[in-house]
Amino acid sequence: MSSPELHRKPLERYLRIHDEQITALLASKEAITREIGRRQNKKQGEPSKPNAKIARTPTLAARRDAIERRISIHKELVALGRDQRILDVLDEVASNQDLAREAASDPNAFAKSRGIKIPANMKLEADAEEDQISLRVTYYDRLEPFVLTWDRSGFSIPSFDALDATRPSAQPQTPCAQ
Repeated sequence: MSSPELHRKPLERYLRIHDEQITALLASKEAITREIGRRQNKKQGEPSKPNAKIARTPTLAARRDAIERRISIHKELVALGRDQRILDVLDEVASNQDLAREAASDPNAFAKSRGIKIPANMKLEADAEEDQISLRVTYYDRLEPFVLTWDRSGFSIPSFDALDATRPSAQPQTPCAQ
């Protein structure tokens, strides 16, 4: 396995977490959508359960919308993380100190010059000193924030326990429980 491939292993682990989140979120969205449909098709004369804590349909719809937004974010991040063009540029920067300094001077402009589109709520910070280069990617989003770092030794990701502790649960929830 080549050095760049070894550097990417932690990134691929992180992307698998995003894939798992997408799967869990899709299950939640499906459950909520079914519940909304059930409520819309419910017969008027059907008694409701007393003392049940039931989320209102607009609340469920808002929850479904938030889940759709989170799914979209995860898909965008996975696509960026698996974009071969981005990975190739990082390999190029890692092997060329002059290119590393150019990238560090204005990482967003450098990415753009290489045909890489950076989302508006993503910030790139790079540093190139002597024979070192590092890149910090920060994704600012209330629902799915994250930070990822990269240097010549590869990608660094916050501990997976820390990620889970800061991320809202994506496990399917009973849609009518609040």
